[in-house]
Amino acid sequence: MLCVLRAGLCAAVVLCGADRVVAQESAPQAAAAAAAPATDAAAAATISYVVELSEYEWREPLAAGLGADEILALVLKEDVRPQADLRETIRLTTLAGTESVVSFGRRSSVTVGRTATGRGEVMKNMQVVEFGTQVKLTAVPQDQRVRLTLHFESSRQLPATADDSPPDVSTTEVSTTLTLDPGKPALVSSFGGNRSSVLVVMVKPQP
Repeated sequence: MLCVLRAGLCAAVVLCGADRVVAQESAPQAAAAAAAPATDAAAAATISYVVELSEYEWREPLAAGLGADEILALVLKEDVRPQADLRETIRLTTLAGTESVVSFGRRSSVTVGRTATGRGEVMKNMQVVEFGTQVKLTAVPQDQRVRLTLHFESSRQLPATADDSPPDVSTTEVSTTLTLDPGKPALVSSFGGNRSSVLVVMVKPQP
């Protein structure tokens, strides 16, 4: 019985020792595996991108049935200016994986009506209206490409039709996610009736 117990003890000791050896060998591997995602995240956090967003307005409707590549080719033509107006271009530098926000606008006093006074005079009723643009985006490296989550929102005052009527306001709102090739423009959206609006984006690594 004693020999059996000793044998059992020896077996237990050897077994525990084996467990310890295995644990010691696997600990560096486990630590390396745990550190790999953190290392990748840290490397991604040091990457910066320059995002360029441009909005064009065609003076005439774009032909029905045009594909994204065909519309983009029109935007990239050297003689695009006679056909379209560049409404605005926004350039924003952003850190990979971090949401960046830029907004700008203006306030305008507009006539919204007229009021007759008791003395036979007519007074204009004025109202302050805000117009502007806001862009929210997050760029994340994805292999050799960039995954861009984008929200674009803008409002603009249209030409007044009468002195005593509130102005018409043109609004645009786009939310999308794109996978882009660095340095290559891509079509975000195209919409409109008598005048078409085209939104183009390009992402480049920050030197």
